Amino acid sequence: MKLWKKKPLDPIKEARRKRRKKMRRIIDAITIFAVICYIFIPVGLAQFKVKNFEQYAQDVTMLHVPDVKIVALGEATHGNAEFQELKLTVLKQLVTQGYHAFALEADYGDCAVINDWLQGGEGTAEEMTQTLSFRLYRTDKMKELLSWIYDYNQTVDDDDKIRFYGFDLQGMTRSANHILAYCRAHDLSEVETYANELESMEMPKEYYSEEDAAPILTLIQSVRELLEAHPDETDIAYRRALHETDCLYNAVLMNEDSRQYAALRDMYMAENVEWIVAEEEKLGNAHIILSGHNGHVAKMDKYRKVMGAYLTEIYENDYFVIGTDFYDTNCNMPGMTGERVVKHFVSADPLAAQLKRMDTNTAYLDFASVPESETGLYRKIHSKMTLGSLGEAYSPIMKLYTYTYRTHYVPSDLYNAMIFVYKATPTDCQ
Repeated sequence: MKLWKKKPLDPIKEARRKRRKKMRRIIDAITIFAVICYIFIPVGLAQFKVKNFEQYAQDVTMLHVPDVKIVALGEATHGNAEFQELKLTVLKQLVTQGYHAFALEADYGDCAVINDWLQGGEGTAEEMTQTLSFRLYRTDKMKELLSWIYDYNQTVDDDDKIRFYGFDLQGMTRSANHILAYCRAHDLSEVETYANELESMEMPKEYYSEEDAAPILTLIQSVRELLEAHPDETDIAYRRALHETDCLYNAVLMNEDSRQYAALRDMYMAENVEWIVAEEEKLGNAHIILSGHNGHVAKMDKYRKVMGAYLTEIYENDYFVIGTDFYDTNCNMPGMTGERVVKHFVSADPLAAQLKRMDTNTAYLDFASVPESETGLYRKIHSKMTLGSLGEAYSPIMKLYTYTYRTHYVPSDLYNAMIFVYKATPTDCQ
């Protein structure tokens, strides 16, 4: 049997191969080092002390705001208990300052059901919490908020009761049912022509095609014309039903264009807030509280015109925004399969990091209280810095690409004040 000898390697090619292999190792090492620096250097920089931060940072229970039409409270995440708890903490403070309307980033129809209960209707706090279509709100903290409002309303006159609104429009079913119920209660028998469609109305699993949207828009417009033909502007129920036709119409338009969905949603939410403000003025109340994600309530955004930008244009200094941020969070958010998961993030926010030096996990900072003479703190507030932001979606890429949860903005461009949480814990929603 003949044995074949291995062909000797070309020494020049072998040298090139070794050089390429060595270069790949060097590039890999540099890449790993760059990723480590990219993730951890901002964390290290955030540890530097900001002089006199603790002098201006207040306990949240001492929070006081100017006399404005709208105070907006942001959430850096939807999946942390502390940010949901802040809704109640801030509400308790602002009720003493004349704020008697609370508007949540949730569907108008869902919150209308809850408002009926809060004004003395039948039901329980547990049932009302489950009424909210957004799973992220089905938590013990939301139940505590609703329970407190209900109990508070039992102790005051009707004029001083807190009313509860939603300013979002991602659901259709409850609003459609409210409209149908109003028409039937007021003998508007023509509504039966549209009853089947109203009873089955809900958002599609996918975006509407133009062909699918057209008949639904026509139907909603016909129902609105029916209501307008029998006006009763003195009746709260009539005004609500008429507004809900607008919510339905805009919801269809929003779901007709996937590319413009986010921008349209913010625009329509701003319109809903305008309606809530006008409605409250009819009821003798000049102040409302908004609660939504930082990304909606902020006064500006680099990528699109958000709800807060519209409201800033409309109300100017009558719109006061309190943003929030975390330093370290274990956040409850939907994973790749839709099941909720708890994931850890560090914002590298240098102001939130200051709480490590204080005997508190939460603090409020009113930007107007910080004079220019406090150069270090003033500069932080008025210069671009790292802020944390997490939405309702998790992907493993977020662990490497920190721009997905570390934003870079000038805090004073976004907010009038901020509440910082050092360690944020996950909500209990499933």
